[in-house]
Amino acid sequence: MTYYVRIGSLSGYTELVEKLGANPWDLLSQVSILPGQFKDPDLMIPYKQVAELFETTAEQLQLPYFGAQLGQRQGLSTLGLIGAYMVQKPTLLQALECAAKYTQRHAQGVNLTLGAPTSDLCELAISLQINQHQEYTQLPLVSMSLVQSVLKDMLGNDWRPHHIGFKQQLPLAATLDLEQVFGCPVQGGCRKDSIVFNASALSQQPLAPANLLAEIVENQFQGLQLDQQVDYVVLTRHAINMLLPTGDCSKESIAKSLDLHTKKLERLLSEQHTSYRDLLEQVRKDIVQQVLVTQHPDLTNLALNLGYSEFSAFSRSFKNWFGISPTHYLKTNKNNKK
Repeated sequence: MTYYVRIGSLSGYTELVEKLGANPWDLLSQVSILPGQFKDPDLMIPYKQVAELFETTAEQLQLPYFGAQLGQRQGLSTLGLIGAYMVQKPTLLQALECAAKYTQRHAQGVNLTLGAPTSDLCELAISLQINQHQEYTQLPLVSMSLVQSVLKDMLGNDWRPHHIGFKQQLPLAATLDLEQVFGCPVQGGCRKDSIVFNASALSQQPLAPANLLAEIVENQFQGLQLDQQVDYVVLTRHAINMLLPTGDCSKESIAKSLDLHTKKLERLLSEQHTSYRDLLEQVRKDIVQQVLVTQHPDLTNLALNLGYSEFSAFSRSFKNWFGISPTHYLKTNKNNKK
């Protein structure tokens, strides 16, 4: 099975490689990742390409823990608007539950599991389907390092894990090197890749880094700053597209994710002769058109992924868009292909 990951997962890669004295574009070309692909952080590329890029980079730079260093340069903004959505939750526990539920929007085949090894500690484990046989050494490093950075964004720079565990065996020298990177004890040969921290943190309200949305906008829209230059129609459409599968794509949630008051969002969209409701319908219609061209979807699942609570509501919208019901459309399309 082919797994895909957002190219936004490479946030900070080119800067780090340049800082280390190498040419990142030469390394990227070796695994067939093109410069033009970086224009859209939400572009999904084969996970295998990213895994091989990290292995190649670590080998050629002679840095066996390159992945851990890269993850330290990342954080909530690496996740795009899902990261902005997470910090709107009232507790860290709910933010992590959100991450576990929607991590597939960032990287396919990645599973987050929250457990409690003791009454005082909790464990956030990460499982990578692409790395079931442990053929990649860098993916667990960058993944756990990113998780730590995300937690630090939400709990403050002074926060530290109790320890970090890796399935791969680590010689003593490697453990000491990684402890320098992570700033906490590191253990190898564990049953899972996980980060263990004080359970009391789960009840804390996540912090929202002051520059979080500005970083997301800058990454998403190629250098634009969060000011009047930003096209809020484009930004709102993007937010709707990202949050639709979460089932929480209300106008209020969109506004919060964009760090705007709901009424200000309404005003900004009104100034561009549109509304949240109009953009929601446009995004839904665009997604349906793309899906129908490329696949034969399960209509009920499609309706749920578009945020409809009832299939009948989806069916009414579909008929308004295309003049026929979705069921009739699929039957007609199937007959035309015979």
